[in-house]
Amino acid sequence: MSKTAAPELLVLGFKAFDLHELLLHFVAERQGHYQREGLAVRLRDITFTPEEKLESHVFSVACGSTLLGRMAGARRKVVLVATEHPMFWIYARAGITKLEHLRGTRTATYPPASPPWLLHRAILSRRGLNPDRDVQLEAARDDAARLGLLRSGNVEAAVLSSAVPPAKAQSLGLARVAFFGDEIRIPTTGLAVSEETIREQPALVRRMVAALRSSLRSVHESPGEVLPALELLLDGGREIAEKTYEAVRACFTENGRASAEARKAAIELVNGQNPPARIKEEDVYDDSFLMP
Repeated sequence: MSKTAAPELLVLGFKAFDLHELLLHFVAERQGHYQREGLAVRLRDITFTPEEKLESHVFSVACGSTLLGRMAGARRKVVLVATEHPMFWIYARAGITKLEHLRGTRTATYPPASPPWLLHRAILSRRGLNPDRDVQLEAARDDAARLGLLRSGNVEAAVLSSAVPPAKAQSLGLARVAFFGDEIRIPTTGLAVSEETIREQPALVRRMVAALRSSLRSVHESPGEVLPALELLLDGGREIAEKTYEAVRACFTENGRASAEARKAAIELVNGQNPPARIKEEDVYDDSFLMP
């Protein structure tokens, strides 16, 4: 691409404005990774747009939603995995320190059928808790509502996203019960795009993947490049950003690839929802753009 040519404008959809989904984007934007690939990227909130109704040209970062969207017929694939450690935490009132202690309690969680809701249920089941009988799961619209319900005593526990990272939650006096990423491994964020774009514009997909892989290298090797992006996303100052960086850096992949175990777990999770047809790994994941 000519150095004088105008950058190509892309749309990148997100479901949550947090570091779990958007850290790589803001690092790429601030460190010139997009510019070097001849790209200009505009964010769009696609929370209320079903995967199967997304325009073919829209890229997205919520890979868990891409996985579930396959059940509804969405023809989209994950071409880069940013993390296979879901960045959600369960916090509780004083005295509750283990998942097993949640038996008989009320927990504010994500809306039904969302990826965090399914992960939450799977984690409880793995710990011997029936999510339909042993714990009362109550859907709340966002972190503000879940956090408010917990702090006001209306629920005993709540699931919070990376928008409320451990350092900030600790400053509020919340007791950490579990980190999803320690309990279950599936690809949750990264980069997904339609099969049509993969087929018709592979060079464009490759450039976008290259930009975000550069961001991954920055996450692991250049904290000075990452902290300003974290400060923007967390709105908590340098100290919170530094503590958060140390807490989540290892959660990000080094090269955009998910482990075989994580991919298998993801497919088993979605097939456990009884889709119209069984889903295979190759239906969802395309590693071809990660080749050197």
